[in-house]
Amino acid sequence: MSENKLRVHWEGSQLVHHSLALVNREICTRMMSDPSLDLGVIPYETDPNFPVDERLKALQSRIVPNGGSADITVRHQWPPKWTAPPTGKWVISQPWEYGAIPRQWYIPMKYWVDEIWVASSYNKECYVRCGIPQDKICVIPHGVDPSVFHPEVPAIELNTNKSFKFLFVGATIFRKGIDILLEAYASEFTSADDVCLVIKDFGMNSVYEGQTSAQQIRDFQKLQTHPEVLYITSHFSASELAGLYQSCDCLVHPYRGEGFGLPILEAMACGTPPIVPNMGSACDFCTEKTAFFVPSEEKTYPSMTKIGPYDLIDHPWWIEVDRKELRRVMRRVYENHSLVKEKGMLAAQDALTKFTWDDSVARVINRLKAIATEQHRERKTVNTVIEEELRHAVELYLSGAPSKALEIFRCVLEKDPLNVTANYNAGILYVFGNNFRQALEHFVTLTNRIDDRPDSFRGQVWSYIGLCHTQMNNYSAAMAALDTGTRLSPDSLPGAIRCYQQILRGIEQTEDAEHLLGELYHRLAIGYFTLKNELRAKDMSELALKHEPNRDDFKHTHQLIQQKISITKETYEKVLAGTSHHRYGLIWRSPVFNGSGYAEESKSFLMALQQHPVEIHLVPIDGVPNTELTPSSERTLLTNMLTPLSQQPIIHLQSCPAYQFELPRAPISIGRTMYETDSVPETWVERMNEQTEIWVPSHFNRDTFIQAGVDANRIYVMPGALDLAKYSPETVEPYALDTKKSFRFLSVFDWSLRKGWDVLLRSYFSEFRADEDVCLVLKVVSLLDPNARPREEIQNLTQKMGIPHVPEVLILDNALTEEEMIQLYKAADAFVLPSRGEGWGRPYMEAMAMQLPTIGTRWSGQTEFMSDENSYLIDIDDVVPVSEKMPYYEALFKGHNWAEPSESHLKSLMRYVFEQRNSARQVGVKARESLMLSFSRDKIGSLLFNRLEELVRRHYT
Repeated sequence: MSENKLRVHWEGSQLVHHSLALVNREICTRMMSDPSLDLGVIPYETDPNFPVDERLKALQSRIVPNGGSADITVRHQWPPKWTAPPTGKWVISQPWEYGAIPRQWYIPMKYWVDEIWVASSYNKECYVRCGIPQDKICVIPHGVDPSVFHPEVPAIELNTNKSFKFLFVGATIFRKGIDILLEAYASEFTSADDVCLVIKDFGMNSVYEGQTSAQQIRDFQKLQTHPEVLYITSHFSASELAGLYQSCDCLVHPYRGEGFGLPILEAMACGTPPIVPNMGSACDFCTEKTAFFVPSEEKTYPSMTKIGPYDLIDHPWWIEVDRKELRRVMRRVYENHSLVKEKGMLAAQDALTKFTWDDSVARVINRLKAIATEQHRERKTVNTVIEEELRHAVELYLSGAPSKALEIFRCVLEKDPLNVTANYNAGILYVFGNNFRQALEHFVTLTNRIDDRPDSFRGQVWSYIGLCHTQMNNYSAAMAALDTGTRLSPDSLPGAIRCYQQILRGIEQTEDAEHLLGELYHRLAIGYFTLKNELRAKDMSELALKHEPNRDDFKHTHQLIQQKISITKETYEKVLAGTSHHRYGLIWRSPVFNGSGYAEESKSFLMALQQHPVEIHLVPIDGVPNTELTPSSERTLLTNMLTPLSQQPIIHLQSCPAYQFELPRAPISIGRTMYETDSVPETWVERMNEQTEIWVPSHFNRDTFIQAGVDANRIYVMPGALDLAKYSPETVEPYALDTKKSFRFLSVFDWSLRKGWDVLLRSYFSEFRADEDVCLVLKVVSLLDPNARPREEIQNLTQKMGIPHVPEVLILDNALTEEEMIQLYKAADAFVLPSRGEGWGRPYMEAMAMQLPTIGTRWSGQTEFMSDENSYLIDIDDVVPVSEKMPYYEALFKGHNWAEPSESHLKSLMRYVFEQRNSARQVGVKARESLMLSFSRDKIGSLLFNRLEELVRRHYT
């Protein structure tokens, strides 16, 4: 062979009866004639009965018995082989029909293979969705042999008298959609119809043997009312198969998954148009002119994690056709013979001019030559790959994709089963998914691998082991592991306390573990005392002594707790009597710097308490803080509050969603929280009932929380506050807006369906014309859904509404300081927000403080300060279930209801405020006056302090 030739080895089946071998034969026999290639083939299976003609004898002569060296090795075989070839570059031609790829493929495909070939764009898209870089994937469609498959091929005789014949060709397996086809066919046609479904089953003597629907098809044939089915299982040569296509009128292939769908293309080449899903591989070579599309959607199978022997990187997904639409299309085809013929002619023309094996081979050779000229990339070592993938997994988790992160950790464990980082993080993510048995396997694997790690890390591992045993009701094992965990890592104590609480609840339902009660209560007493929650510690200590009154260690613990309570009581009795200037020690835990509603409210509360004898230690929980949003004077005060207390805290106040509540770290605990629907998540209730008191902003939340199971005696209504000196319409300069319209509606919200942006925009677009002197200014953030695309969704809405010219909308999605936000309110003429539910509705309050006529929904938290006298309340059409489209629906909103604001009423209110501006301004003036009476910073500051003092008095006098 010439030294200048490109040496290519092609590994995979050749002379056997299945589709991969067919593709290999068609490509390799044509590649042999290219003088620039030195082709060797490496088959790994043979069929001694396979017919071999002169062309295939020439292919046999290219077999490389011992491999040898090559410039490029192409592998197209099943199962795939992931060992790198000894020399040269490496191409994998690998179809996959189930969406999510096998886990063991991920690292080789991503890092070690030089290029991946697939036969369809959809297959490429699926690989990319699984994390394979798209620039490594090349689409090389399959083809047909025009000398065999063409419209002039003679039809074969079929054993049927029916004049119209549907055809299915392929293995009759679930993936190919044969069950869907039979169901649609039986539902739409009867034995009286002049129609026959011809099924050519390729699965009987193939890798699908034993998996086909042969029995179901035969049972189908037995029912006399069913339309006719002709079932063929005998072997067909290529020319006989072409004759079969020619003898039928229309191919039907409602596949769930296909790497390419070669029978579809072969049928088209013979002039037989197909019925196919409007998604997936066939869309690369089928068009509306050449095929009949059936509306379809992707369907994920969450109960499945494996395909055959393969663990998948995610749940598999398939294409599912609309079954009613499939029936409709089949009926339409049956009744429109001329349309079928017309599409068939166009299909043949398309297939034979664009999708032949010569076209495929040309693409193959072009790619081989391009690969040969590319710089050789050193394959990364396993250790380097693992390090990169661990970083990638952490990035995925931090970006809000925990399930994808878990799959990466599992892929790493395929290569390094004892990897500490992957096991630890996989265990944590399984815990988050409530899969405690699998989590436990990972943590137990670690116990023999971390002796040289810091005690804090080892303690965390043992604490997670305790958590898993707790959830699995293995109480003795749980307590032993938790004991080890807290001994090694005191920071794991809060988690251990929650486990002990759960074990207590479990023991109440069984008699097997009553002997553990005394020890459990004692551990809880010590835990609470360590967290400085002495009152709760006292309750637990008394229960421990009740079960085991003679334990000296229990008595000693109880004595220590009583002594501490006496000291605290003595201190605060003097404060309450006015004989001591000792300030109340308060831990305040909340967001303060991230611009959220909780953060803005907490800043108002903290500033309001500055005039009272309270020493505050601030614990911010902002996630990603942006301190620039806070005025510098307030920022200085808040920064000073970060200093630890000079005394033991008497009160621990947390202002945040209740799922973020920590165990109280003071004798008196307050949880400030709110919710926007008619209930709260079930997991929140227990966290709230751990607090001494729950402060809600509105009577609406008081009622919804009690209904959800929160102890009514713990709930106290504490309204929100606003610094009305800042929100001063007389002194603030307006924000510069990029609009020439003189009337500006303003809306401020997180881009979420709960905020009713869809209701607002539909109402605005249908009520106002593009030529009216009006602009809707949207100040939006994307806190709940960081992937939200407001501009794109607005464009989609206008297209759906069919409005070519819409009134002006100005979107502001940049971060604004508090001062700039107040200026933005000043720049507006009215505020509007048709929210479906609010815990409080701070933007309404801010707008009203700036004397804006304010339009809001007549439901939920904002009705605490909005009325028909000081605002414009939108009637609701109904209280309806929360949309399943909400992010985190299952965890946060399932079973909840919210309001559906009336679009017609909203439109009339917006029109009224726009046209009756003087009257609307007077309502805005009343709005500010009403806030000054009840919600000023000084008034709410006094309410806050008085309530704190009342709680101390109640518990220590």
